[in-house]
Amino acid sequence: MNPEVLVNADALWKDYLANPFSADKKYLDRQFAVELRPFYIARMPNGSPTVVYRAWGTQRIRALFLDSEIEKITQLVKEIDSAIVIHGTCEGLEDGYVRLGRCTVVDPTNVVDAK
Repeated sequence: MNPEVLVNADALWKDYLANPFSADKKYLDRQFAVELRPFYIARMPNGSPTVVYRAWGTQRIRALFLDSEIEKITQLVKEIDSAIVIHGTCEGLEDGYVRLGRCTVVDPTNVVDAK
């Protein structure tokens, strides 16, 4: 299995904050891994769990997971500086946050930094 390309979470949301159109050219509909540190688990209106990354007190990235990953999410150990590496498809900016869809949890030993 090829290693995942790891995109920096702060760079991702800052690119969208600076220029959503330029960021779409770089990220939209592309698959990549991103480490969210710290993260928290929230519930969608339908009850599905989602992982959220906050920076400066504002939600910046939201990851929506495949149904097959929900059990993994509920088993995550959450500590103050916990991190999660996810693989997903960028769906662009929505309500001020970057949305990643069809996400899966990634083994952090199987990622490489983006060039």
